[in-house]
Amino acid sequence: MQADVDGAVADFGNEAWRRGFVNGELLGLVLFITAIVVGAGRVWGLDQYLERTTLVESNPWLRYLLG
Repeated sequence: MQADVDGAVADFGNEAWRRGFVNGELLGLVLFITAIVVGAGRVWGLDQYLERTTLVESNPWLRYLLG
């Protein structure tokens, strides 16, 4: 590692990513929760409700997005 003018050690590479608040564990948790929320649309029938709205009926690409 290389020290800067103030004598602090600069973080290079993956070191800041490993120790920071937004690290791989947090992003993995966000991905896991996102998969649960997206899957809830099919399980609880939320997708069917959304597909009947006028917004989705007027925009066909939203129907493709919902599945």
